[in-house]
Amino acid sequence: MGRRRKPDESPMSFFSFQDIVACTTGIMVLVTLLLTMELLQRALGAPADDALEVAERQLKDLQDRVNEAAKHLQNLSETKVITDREMEWLEKTIEKLGRDNVALTDRIPKEKARLVRAIKAANSLQEQVEGLASAVADLRRRVNALRDQPLITIIDRSTDGKRPLWVECSRNGCVVCRIPREGNDAGIAAKVKAFAGDDWVDQFVNWATAGRDVNPGTDKFVLLIRPDAVAGWEALMGRLKGKFTFGWDVWSKQHSLARE
Repeated sequence: MGRRRKPDESPMSFFSFQDIVACTTGIMVLVTLLLTMELLQRALGAPADDALEVAERQLKDLQDRVNEAAKHLQNLSETKVITDREMEWLEKTIEKLGRDNVALTDRIPKEKARLVRAIKAANSLQEQVEGLASAVADLRRRVNALRDQPLITIIDRSTDGKRPLWVECSRNGCVVCRIPREGNDAGIAAKVKAFAGDDWVDQFVNWATAGRDVNPGTDKFVLLIRPDAVAGWEALMGRLKGKFTFGWDVWSKQHSLARE
């Protein structure tokens, strides 16, 4: 005759089987979340602004929490009993991870749109910078011209209203310049013409009397004579007398109106 179970003995329990089922289900859910996080991370790529960096940090935080939950679940799977409190914690953790995943997924398109706008703005700024390159080059040219330009004091007390053409004379040639008194290039000598060779006096006079670039009624010459150009200066003054208004001054070797 079989022995009857005493009233105080515990009934048979299948809770260990339920533990296995619950743990297996939890592991599958967490693995799915891990794969989702990995795909999101690859889709995001390398963020280029603060918002994407924040999203990346949040994603890393989610991964750390998933790893923590997986570790905790692994520890629980090695025990025989899972308390109701631990199960409740796992359920809440999984639920919150799901909400965070949805929120992060919703933010990805917005952050990508912001990234595209930032790239367009950067490209536009680059185009503006490239457009300013010519202006910068012109400004650099003017600065260099100012740096190399000798200081010239112009005292013109004449009342004829004619524009002076400055002629820098040397032994083997001359350089004709204008020096604007107004505008961006005021005070900077601008080369008009240059003549070189033993016959530079003839070349200069032929050019001046041709009537194309110089008008005796509106232009006059200021001859700047170097010490080695005395002979040419005398010949030049003789050729210009009666045709143009002109004056002269001594010009040292250290000075130069216009550099090549």
